[in-house]
Amino acid sequence: MRKEVRIGILVIAAVIIFIWGYNYLANNDLFGKSTKYYAVYPEIKNLSKSNPVRINGVKIGVVQDVKFPLAPGDHRVLVTIGMEKEMPLPNGTIAKIESDLLGSNMINLKLGNQPGNLEVGDTLNTEVATSIQEEVSLQMMPVKRKAENLMLQLDSVLEVVKYVFNEENRKNITESFASIKNTIDNLENTTSNLDNMVQKEQTRLNNIIGNVESITANLKNNKENINRTFDNLAVVSDTLAKAQIGKTFKELSKTADDLNRITQKIEDGEGTLGKLLENDTLYYQLESSAGNLDKLVHDIQLNPQRYIHFSIFGKDPNKTQHKDTE
Repeated sequence: MRKEVRIGILVIAAVIIFIWGYNYLANNDLFGKSTKYYAVYPEIKNLSKSNPVRINGVKIGVVQDVKFPLAPGDHRVLVTIGMEKEMPLPNGTIAKIESDLLGSNMINLKLGNQPGNLEVGDTLNTEVATSIQEEVSLQMMPVKRKAENLMLQLDSVLEVVKYVFNEENRKNITESFASIKNTIDNLENTTSNLDNMVQKEQTRLNNIIGNVESITANLKNNKENINRTFDNLAVVSDTLAKAQIGKTFKELSKTADDLNRITQKIEDGEGTLGKLLENDTLYYQLESSAGNLDKLVHDIQLNPQRYIHFSIFGKDPNKTQHKDTE
């Protein structure tokens, strides 16, 4: 074989191998033997050709094509899925776009549980999973909002603290703390004094408690006498209740009214006693009579012969009287 022919054959084989390798690396079906299915997504999350298609983590195909748009005014994306093997897909199978930890996208087929299988070339149901970054963002969004609200509150608190801790307020706060310290010191001194007083009066307190216990014991021992006393008081109360005390008080009240009327009449000068109290003439006459009577008694004591005569020898009383008159 001529050298030129061999070289031409080698070049053609190299081109064929290059084309096959390129398509293999690009996951293109060079001979068109793969089984194709379609999926329509509102967005594909950076899904591109050659991304793997997996079932339960096992690669069974690749994304062969991504087209956009499907039709004028339709903004959905048509994705062509190439299956390396003819694997039946049950009805209800979902082609879900997911991302791994490295951020690479893939299509994960979730097999359906409906009866029957899909035909080759059918359009699968679709879902788009939230990426890890988006999931973290969604989870962190409430925390972010709370942090923003906390920052606003901290800013308000700092403004209040700034206002409170101005020079005048700091001075007032210092004085307040000094007053609080003095108060605490006074309380400590008072507590110490109370402790000392309690210690000094401990014996007296013990005696008082002992006396109280003794009184309690006496009351307990004399319970029967106390009950009897209360029974006697109850009997006395019943007796007083039956004694018509109300009638007695009414009579006393009537007597008091009569005395008041008599006293009023005396004050008004009615009756003998009233006239005696109101008219002083009788008083002066009685006083004069009493004075005369006193003089008479005194004269009788001094000169009883003037008033008492004894006629032992038969003298004429008239002469004697006349002589005495002279």
